[in-house]
Amino acid sequence: MRDGDYQVTVRKMGYVNAQLSISVSGGHQSNVDVDLRAESSSSPAASKIETGPPETVSAHELKVPEKARDESARGKALMAKSDFAGAIAEFQKATDDFPSYYEAYSRMGIAQYMAGRAPDALRSFQKSIDLSGGKYSEAFFDLADVLNDTDDFSGAEDVSRKEIALDESSWQGYFQLSRSLLGLKRYPDAERAAKKCRDLNDRNRQIYVILTNIHIKMQNFPEALQDIDAYLKLDPNSPVSQQMRATRAQVSRALEGTQAKASQKSQ
Repeated sequence: MRDGDYQVTVRKMGYVNAQLSISVSGGHQSNVDVDLRAESSSSPAASKIETGPPETVSAHELKVPEKARDESARGKALMAKSDFAGAIAEFQKATDDFPSYYEAYSRMGIAQYMAGRAPDALRSFQKSIDLSGGKYSEAFFDLADVLNDTDDFSGAEDVSRKEIALDESSWQGYFQLSRSLLGLKRYPDAERAAKKCRDLNDRNRQIYVILTNIHIKMQNFPEALQDIDAYLKLDPNSPVSQQMRATRAQVSRALEGTQAKASQKSQ
């Protein structure tokens, strides 16, 4: 792509399209953070999407040959239709046409994981990280996400800390770190990471689910109730909110039992 000024349209499933202007100059790479507005915050797709990193457009991707970018775009479109095999094939074409296309490797990893090919996904995410020189935060997030999902909590902790080292203000890094520490049963550390994530982005509903689980494990029932209430303010009507209300009833009974025992001991 030639140097110059470009109008860029950012599209992400479940979000309203955004447009921005960006300048490309030789030898210079920059990342642009784009705030996207969810089409429907109560939809299952929006709930899943909101845990991920923000969509970014880099000068590197703008310099990718048009053919490879088109193949990557087709891959994303196929993923939105749950055609993961087709998406993988398109991302593979994109990386074949432009071997340093680390964004496409990361997207291919997501498609591979959704297709049940976790080992391949892990390799694709690592390839993305290596090609970017350890600077592509989305690949760190996705790698940590899969490691957490597959119960490799120690590996997820290591990757999450690397993402945080890359960007101290990354709520995504703290999100995955809190998941890994919860899995490792290091509850005080998990609580600190989760609260840091919440402080950086208090609109992420899923962090309140993690905090609820942490505080239940710590038998800190008053804070668990606060976590559930915070979640329900953001998501009052969904299958998850119904489950959270059921959990709230259980936590309330546990708190009442704890208070009753404390009262008996004081008498």
